[in-house]
Amino acid sequence: ASSNFVYAFERNQVQYFLRISFNQDNSIKQIKAELEFMQYLQSNGFPTVTPIQSINKRLLETIKTSEGTYIAVVFSAANGINLDEETITEKQMKEWGKSLASLHCLSQKFEPVCERRKSWLDTIQFMERVFQKHPREEIALQELSEITNWLQSLSINKDNYGLIHYDFQLDNLFFDEDKYPHFNVIDYDDSIYHWYALDLV
Repeated sequence: ASSNFVYAFERNQVQYFLRISFNQDNSIKQIKAELEFMQYLQSNGFPTVTPIQSINKRLLETIKTSEGTYIAVVFSAANGINLDEETITEKQMKEWGKSLASLHCLSQKFEPVCERRKSWLDTIQFMERVFQKHPREEIALQELSEITNWLQSLSINKDNYGLIHYDFQLDNLFFDEDKYPHFNVIDYDDSIYHWYALDLV
């Protein structure tokens, strides 16, 4: 449990993962946009886990409770193992970089059919709404203004900006020595429109 609750389960001796998100933290529209991006990557040969349809032939199901609405999605398990940053080899690290480069190249051509994932500007606007409740936080407001002005001054084009993973760390990558590409990628729920460089940072 972090921003989501994730449960491992088996069906017919095959492992899957059930992810449950709270609607206030991650809207249905944003999850649909996440799943569309994952399906696009997979259809173009990028190794990622697969969203699994429910018995109702839907990729997501909603659960209404007294606390609010939860959104459930099931994913296939990733092939391979997690690598450790202290023991990763130079060759494996190069493959890590190739995997990210491949994702970014595919992102350059991605045009969502339905919903769009949020962008860095949506994050800025969310922060502005939070600070409206705290007008005395002058230092933080000044910092936000400076960052916003700096980001707005940066160039945006298809070569430097697109839908990024935003959490491309080893915890979300599974290395399979016997397959190529070697890395199977999970956890796209932080994906956001931003400069590609942020995935490196």
